[in-house]
Amino acid sequence: MPKSPKVMITKLDLTQACNQQLVFDWISLPQVHGVFLAPPCGTASLARNIQDPAEPDLPQPLRSWEEPDVLPDLTELDFLRVSQANILYDFTAACQDLCTKLGKNLCVREPSRFSFLADNTLDGQTAHRSRCGAVSSSLCLWF
Repeated sequence: MPKSPKVMITKLDLTQACNQQLVFDWISLPQVHGVFLAPPCGTASLARNIQDPAEPDLPQPLRSWEEPDVLPDLTELDFLRVSQANILYDFTAACQDLCTKLGKNLCVREPSRFSFLADNTLDGQTAHRSRCGAVSSSLCLWF
């Protein structure tokens, strides 16, 4: 039997600007001393680059070092997944900026093997997202 949460839980779609603003407002409260974020890793994992001709159903790459924001010619669904992940990476970077400005602790579950952390000659948004790597860790599971 599933356990019920002992605290109030609020589910938000953080790809929506109004919900992001709500989180920024919460972070700004004096009662908040730290923030933990876990942006999605599936679209940025370098494990997608491991391909085996004998296994045609393996997940396909969605990004590359040359195209860290999105590969061209993705299916509509994969393009949507990558676009939404990019919004969440930008949100993560904005949270980092706000926490730094307010002197709050921030932990981001973000393995450094993700291709979105590439720091080549990229546009400002991607370079902005790559700063999140400063607070990266290899935590993928919590027990």
